[in-house]
Amino acid sequence: MQERIINYDFIFSYIDCKKLIYQDVSSWVSNVKPTSYIVNITFPGFDTGVDVEVFTDKANVFNAEDLLGNKNFSFTDGVYCFKYSNYGNEYIRNSANTCKLSCKLDHLIAQADLNDLKDFEQIQHIEFLLDSVKVNARFNKPEKAIDF
Repeated sequence: MQERIINYDFIFSYIDCKKLIYQDVSSWVSNVKPTSYIVNITFPGFDTGVDVEVFTDKANVFNAEDLLGNKNFSFTDGVYCFKYSNYGNEYIRNSANTCKLSCKLDHLIAQADLNDLKDFEQIQHIEFLLDSVKVNARFNKPEKAIDF
């Protein structure tokens, strides 16, 4: 028997641009959660998703070979769509991956002149844009997230 979910929620992040992390933090009826479940993930630029088994007791780490059958693939920046069905209800959540852009920002910060106000303002603006992408994806506004 499938356990009933109260609130579908997860943490989505990355280790590097070749490894994604998905950790379930959902609320389950009577705190009884399944060992694992299937979530459908649609990647940026793809029309259809892939079904992936995720475990509820750990952080799930996926590489491109696991998910797409291509070990040379780096996950692209963009909005990832996650779908989960439970007791006839379909839960859809979006989350942004900004690995490549964040890496570029890190290099920009490392090279910045700490005394240059222009460098500081440029970095601050880029950080705002990256945060805007993540927030709008999380608030299920993928079109607005993509605009940034």
